[in-house]
Amino acid sequence: MHRIFMLLLITVLAITALVGGRHADVGQRLLLWSAPFIEQLRAPSRWVEHASQWLQRQSMLQTKLSHANARLHRASAQTGELQYLRQENAELRRLLAIPIQSDYVWHVAEVVARSLGVPEHGLLLAVTGVAVDDAVIAASGLVGIVTAVHGDYATVRTIFDGSIAIPVTNKLGRVAALIRGDDTSLMVNMVAKRERPTMGELLITSGAGGLLPLGIPVATIQRVTPQAGSMFVAVDASPVAQWQHMRWLAVAHRRHSPPLSP
Repeated sequence: MHRIFMLLLITVLAITALVGGRHADVGQRLLLWSAPFIEQLRAPSRWVEHASQWLQRQSMLQTKLSHANARLHRASAQTGELQYLRQENAELRRLLAIPIQSDYVWHVAEVVARSLGVPEHGLLLAVTGVAVDDAVIAASGLVGIVTAVHGDYATVRTIFDGSIAIPVTNKLGRVAALIRGDDTSLMVNMVAKRERPTMGELLITSGAGGLLPLGIPVATIQRVTPQAGSMFVAVDASPVAQWQHMRWLAVAHRRHSPPLSP
């Protein structure tokens, strides 16, 4: 296109020069007549030039945007890491604040794996110095029980697992019951009508059997339903501990095995 434009322009100029020498008026009219045509021929060239400049500006803007997004991503990652470290620090401080009972040794454990599904029925902890039946605790309450130990790792069943039963009572010690997991909630079994708890009441470990420390928060009462013809009431509860996103938990290991029942 550029070559054609140049050839036409040279041709017009040559004709104008030849004619202008003899008939200046004819040459001028020829030049004026050809001006719009020459302008039309130059338009694509200007459009290509403008398009090239626009593309260059767009490329520069895209590069600047990519650099800005990269800086924003790095800043966001640093902010997220800082927030995570603060949360982790808070978790450890809360674990350190748990009252230590003289019969137990407390070990801080890292959660390295979780079972599929919600809520979680199993955990894998990186921890040493623990044993089967040790209590696993978050700063807010009971999480579960150690069911197996493999070297530096311990397998835990959470209180949502129906295969374990937790002896519980209330703060006044007037309730004696067992908590079992019911997939997504907790059931409180063996609650007599005369001992029926109230909505929102806190249940804690009773220490019965000597395996679990006394007084660890376990669950709060959500619903109490009388059973026709039964001396017991049906009680539903929800766990106090929220461990689903916690990285650090504590394990209470008894210094001496509890005495065997006669």
